[in-house]
Amino acid sequence: MSGATGARMQVRLGDLMGLVIGSAFVFDVVRRSMAGWQGGLPDRSEVLSLIVLSLAVATGLILLGQGVRRWRDRGRTGWVGSALWRFLALGGLGWMIFEVVSTVVHPNDPWATMAATWAKSMRLDVIPLITMLAIVGLLLALAPVGPRRRDPRLQPGWSSRLSVVVGAVVAAVYVGLSNGNFPYLVLLALEAVRLALRRAPLVPRPVLFDRLDLACLEALPGLVGCLLTALWIDDDLRAAESDPLAARTPRSWLGLMGRIATVLLAVIGAWFVVARAIPELSPMVAEGIATIFDRSTLITIALGSAGLAAGISARSASRLVDPTDLAESQISNPWSRWVLGGIVGVGSLMIVAAMVLRFWKDDDEYWFLMMRLEAVWTFAAPLINQPGMLVIGILGLWSGYRLIRIVVGKGWEPASALDLVGGNRLVLGRFLGWWIGLTSLILASLPVLAVVSVDVAHHVIAWLTT
Repeated sequence: MSGATGARMQVRLGDLMGLVIGSAFVFDVVRRSMAGWQGGLPDRSEVLSLIVLSLAVATGLILLGQGVRRWRDRGRTGWVGSALWRFLALGGLGWMIFEVVSTVVHPNDPWATMAATWAKSMRLDVIPLITMLAIVGLLLALAPVGPRRRDPRLQPGWSSRLSVVVGAVVAAVYVGLSNGNFPYLVLLALEAVRLALRRAPLVPRPVLFDRLDLACLEALPGLVGCLLTALWIDDDLRAAESDPLAARTPRSWLGLMGRIATVLLAVIGAWFVVARAIPELSPMVAEGIATIFDRSTLITIALGSAGLAAGISARSASRLVDPTDLAESQISNPWSRWVLGGIVGVGSLMIVAAMVLRFWKDDDEYWFLMMRLEAVWTFAAPLINQPGMLVIGILGLWSGYRLIRIVVGKGWEPASALDLVGGNRLVLGRFLGWWIGLTSLILASLPVLAVVSVDVAHHVIAWLTT
């Protein structure tokens, strides 16, 4: 879509074709996934997966359309990089769309093994969440850069560093108390089975609790590396937002080597946890993790983390661009506000009407009421106890709003955040450094926090039971 004059909105024929093809693809996936619903309604995880699939297809169509138009506009400065990164992002997003489809469209196999059932359940929880994070990153990279406003509250200091440390502690404790109980119980069950096999030749090993503490100690270098990496990334991103001119100062060799060292410490520490700490903790658990997280799932996690990191890094790196290059990136989109306000208003009216009818105990069906309060509560209440689904819901609303701004806003082809990054070597270097550091931080923190959280759950349970 494009706005020719004023607030007038025009629709291109190619956009309509993309909308029809994308809708047909999503509806075909829904039709094929109905075989696993057993004649009933889909689970919440499957509904959220289909929502994520719709957002991913819409984002992919926007990437494809903009990439083709940038490729055709060969006389424009920087058209090669602008089109190339869109096609590369489209390839990664296409892989994740394929993974979401293969996760949702699954045959109902009553003879599936327990490992296969766990793998399917894990993919339904992980793949849509990772894809949603990648969509958020791509939309951040696609969004135009507005006027810069210096905000002294974002300056790096002890308060920002303290917030990073507190956030890391809260994350470890929260993951341990919310999701660390289940793997802890699995470890206890496996240890009980091992001890019950008295007649089998058992290899003398330390007790489970000692192995948990040892694995946590072995994960500490990776945790320290993740924490130090998060500290300098937080400082750099805050500096780019608060004072872009000062943030353009070249790095010293000592500062550059220190940043590289923290990233290497996080990556090597995480690799040590995966390759040694977890197998020593429980070989069967390590084998089960390798079975559930197959190669395709690991590639999807890596692509999703890289997509989210690219969007965050591009938004901050674009602040370092010369202000004269931001003139083309301004966008005015009154249509997006109207459409978003209409959607929010209609949804709010439906919820209020459902509450009023429920208060009057009126069970009749009305044509104007598309939802009932019981159905809304039945679907939304479990999201509070499932953080992954709640994150998908919140980010899905945000992504829908961003897609509306891009599609129906005036000015279809503004310079995005990632388009502006490639015009300056210093800005490009900062973007690449932040992107690699943030991607490494996300991937390295997953196994490290998993081990630390299980040990935290063990000590909390031991403290409560004594």
